[in-house]
Amino acid sequence: METVTKRLYEALILVDSADAIADWQGVNDHIKKLLEKNEAEILSMRKWDERPLAYEIQGKKRGTYILVYFNCVTDKMAAIEHDFRLSERIVRMMIVRGDNITKEDMELVKI
Repeated sequence: METVTKRLYEALILVDSADAIADWQGVNDHIKKLLEKNEAEILSMRKWDERPLAYEIQGKKRGTYILVYFNCVTDKMAAIEHDFRLSERIVRMMIVRGDNITKEDMELVKI
């Protein structure tokens, strides 16, 4: 019998600021849908910052960062990263394991 390993992950997602301003709820719903499609349990999600980019990415000069903490089976991470890369709403993303994240770190706006 296989054991299923669920881990905590932290994702920093960059979206176009114009898209975030025009349809904030749509951007959040899109990210939630991609995670939930791959059976991730979202613990918290919030807007982290909106700032100018160091260089243009896809013709965009400003970006909005969204910070997400979630639990997920390790086998699903490749599918999540693949879906994020294919998404037209997500400019860039970085996902790291959250082995060292404390509860205080995650005291963010709950979904």
